[in-house]
Amino acid sequence: MKHAFAIALVVALFGVQSAGNGHDASAAAPQQGTQAAGVYRIRLGSFEITVLSDGTHPFPDAAILTKPIPGTATRALLFRSDPNEADTLLKEADLTPPTEGSINAFLINTGHRLILIDSGAGTLYGSCCGHLLTNLKAAGYRPDQIDEIFLTHLHEDHVGGIAPKGRMAFPNAVVRASLADANYWLNARHERAAPAFLHAQFEGARISLRPYIQAGRFKTFSGATELYPGIRALPAPGHTPGHTFYEVTSNGKKLLIWCDVVHVAALQFPDPSITTEYDTNPAQAEQTRRRVFEEASRSEVLVGAMHVSFPGLGHVAKRAKSYAWIPVEYFRPSFAMNVRRRPPNRSLLRDPPATRLPVLCEQRKPRRAQFQVRLNIARSCDRLHPVAGRSRHVRSYEGWHADCIGPFRKACTSLRSRR
Repeated sequence: MKHAFAIALVVALFGVQSAGNGHDASAAAPQQGTQAAGVYRIRLGSFEITVLSDGTHPFPDAAILTKPIPGTATRALLFRSDPNEADTLLKEADLTPPTEGSINAFLINTGHRLILIDSGAGTLYGSCCGHLLTNLKAAGYRPDQIDEIFLTHLHEDHVGGIAPKGRMAFPNAVVRASLADANYWLNARHERAAPAFLHAQFEGARISLRPYIQAGRFKTFSGATELYPGIRALPAPGHTPGHTFYEVTSNGKKLLIWCDVVHVAALQFPDPSITTEYDTNPAQAEQTRRRVFEEASRSEVLVGAMHVSFPGLGHVAKRAKSYAWIPVEYFRPSFAMNVRRRPPNRSLLRDPPATRLPVLCEQRKPRRAQFQVRLNIARSCDRLHPVAGRSRHVRSYEGWHADCIGPFRKACTSLRSRR
C-alpha cells in the first residue's frame, strides 16, 4: 500500500508540474491571417527570374468581358450574350464571378543588371494591391538596386508601382515603354475621346511616369527591339496600341512574358474570342491572343503571365478546338535549376538508360560499359531534346547534355562505391 501511494503521489505531482509548464499540445495558437511572401524563383540559363506578386483583386468579369456577336462586327458582354458558356466554363474550373485576378511582375537578374518587367498597381488599386515593394525586399533586393524597368503597357496595374502616390519608388532606374503606348496614354486628346471608364488609366499613367520624365529617366522604343542582351521587346498590339511582349533568352532557354493576353484563364484559354472592355482594339487583341496561343503551344515555350494565378508560369497546350494552361510544377531545390519545356514523355524511350545502368555499371569491362551508357544516354537525349540536334549528343561523348548525363553519372558512381 505504501508503494502504491508513493507511485500515485509522484504521478500526481508530475501531472501538476507538466500542466504548469504550458506545453499542452492542444493549446490554441493565434491565426496569422496573411499569406507568405509572394516570391517565386526559377533559373533561366544564366539568368535568375524572380516572380513578384503585387496582390490580387476581384476581377469584374460580368461588367468587363465581351464576345463577338455572330454575324456582326460588334461585341456584347459575355454574361449577357452567352451566360451559359460563361457559367459552364467557370463551373468547370470551380469558380464563380467575380474571379480573383493576380497581378504579377518579373524581376530578371542577369548577373550584371536587375531589370523589372512591370511594377504592379502601386496605390492606384487600393489596399488589395501595391505589395510589390514588400515582396521585392522579401526576395532580397532593394528598390534602389533596380537598373531598368520595362513596361508591357501603361495601364494602372502595370505602371502604378513605379511611383506609389506619385513618388518615385526606384530612384536609380530607367523606365522603358513603347512609343505607341506613350503617345496614346500621355495624350490629352486621346483621353477626351476615350470612354469615361478609361480616364483613370490615362491619369494613372501620367501620375506614375511624371517623376521619371522630369528626371530624364523615361525612354521609349519602337517595334521589335533588343533592349538588353537576351531581352527583346515584341509588339503585340490590341489590348493597347503599344502592348508589348518580352522574350527573355539565356543559354538556349527561353521565357515569353506575354502580359495581358489573358485576364481570366478559365474563360479565355477555352475560348480565345473572349475580350475585355479595356481592349483598345478588341478584334486585334483577339487576333494577338490566338496567334500567341498557337505559337506557344507549338514551341512549348515557357510563358510568364501577369494575370494568371501567381506565379503565372506555365505552358500552353492545344486541345481539339481550344487551349489549356499547364502551370509549372512547384519545386524548391538547392537552387541550381532550369525549368524544362515540359516533363519528358518517357514513352518515347524504347530502351531507357536508367533500366540498364545498374547492369552496365557492374560490368567487368568499364570502358565498354561507359561507352554504352553514354551512347544510350545520347540517343535518349536526341529523342527528348530533338531541337538540340544529333551532332550535340551522338557525335562525341565529352559534351553531353547536363540534364541527361548528370543523374546517370551520379547513379553509376554511387553503385560502384557500394560494390
